[in-house]
Amino acid sequence: SHAGGAVVSKLNEDDARRVFALLDTETASDVLAELDEPTLHDLLEELPPEKVAEYVHTMPPDEAADVVGELEISRGAAVLAQLPDAESSQIAALLTYPEDSAGGIMNPVVVTVPDTATVGEAIAQLSEADIAEEHFYCYAVDRHGHLVGVAPLRRMVTSRHARPIREILAEVFDVSLEHLFLEHFAVTDDVTQRSAHLVLEHSHRGFGLVQPSRAV
Repeated sequence: SHAGGAVVSKLNEDDARRVFALLDTETASDVLAELDEPTLHDLLEELPPEKVAEYVHTMPPDEAADVVGELEISRGAAVLAQLPDAESSQIAALLTYPEDSAGGIMNPVVVTVPDTATVGEAIAQLSEADIAEEHFYCYAVDRHGHLVGVAPLRRMVTSRHARPIREILAEVFDVSLEHLFLEHFAVTDDVTQRSAHLVLEHSHRGFGLVQPSRAV
């Protein structure tokens, strides 16, 4: 938790290690994600790649990338090698963006549906998805994986299940999210004014969400 990370960050190096060693995997992962950089670096130095991978595996991709990014390249590669290919590739892709860019702090895990889906199919996929509660949108993509539009949850629950999702899509520049190109996005205070930000590559093929807590 945020509070746990703040407490551990205030401890001296030896005490921080002792406290961290007492935590279960899920709690330890939460704490790692909230530590200041010096404390995070000190703790990671003492952990074998297999243990770091165990923690990283429970984190959202954006937080996992923060942790792996603190490691030397060889150790980071060793951690990624312990993870499933899809998870490793996702984290590696985030690490290609500058640390202070939208790409560096976005979570690429969003619910996508084919733009040929029905509203009912989109709702079912959103219900089954293992994602954060803040995700109140489905993202419709064409057969090439390009973003076509966004379906707000409110529109979905008030529409017939048999209705094509295409008929209720909000245009990608007409929703209550900030639409910004990853390579041109710099973290600023105005990010916190919205619940989440949809960020796009120029091709609309790469996209994800930036939560306010990640931009402060």
